[in-house]
Amino acid sequence: MTKRPVYLAAGGTGGHIFPALAVAETLQTRGYSAHLFTDQRGAKLLGSASSLPAVLHVIAAASPFQNGIIKRTSAFTKLAVGAVASLYHLLVRRPALIIGFGGYPSFAPLVTGRLLGIPILLHEQNAFLGRANHALAKFANALALSWPQTKNLPAVKHVEVTGIPVRQAFFEAAQTP
Repeated sequence: MTKRPVYLAAGGTGGHIFPALAVAETLQTRGYSAHLFTDQRGAKLLGSASSLPAVLHVIAAASPFQNGIIKRTSAFTKLAVGAVASLYHLLVRRPALIIGFGGYPSFAPLVTGRLLGIPILLHEQNAFLGRANHALAKFANALALSWPQTKNLPAVKHVEVTGIPVRQAFFEAAQTP
């Protein structure tokens, strides 16, 4: 029997994308297929990397905290479009879990996943819980933290300090003389 895929959702910066790739790499070694939701910034950051440990899905996303009604309306429209795209992927593949790494591109996949009854795990890389993860915490089954004294934590069911996920290549490079 094939294992159901695991979806990851990460903002378009290296602080969100690289920990997600480290988790995708580990999932791959354990026999899971990993899929990564991100926005255009994340796709640009990854470039044409052909050896990604996850299938890349680029969705529309933007921060709803922008100044001006036009920019804010545009951001909510992008989030809605990202939610429709996320819903399609999640309905077709029915993942076992969705892991969010913060940033607004993680918002639509995690909310739609929760509506579909898919378990949600959040990971916060910083010592202060970001806006997206703070808003998403109420939907999460558990929250993984990089730092034991992380600030801005809402009430969540289960919190675990796991550290920052790091790709295997960094450990291998550290051992090379």
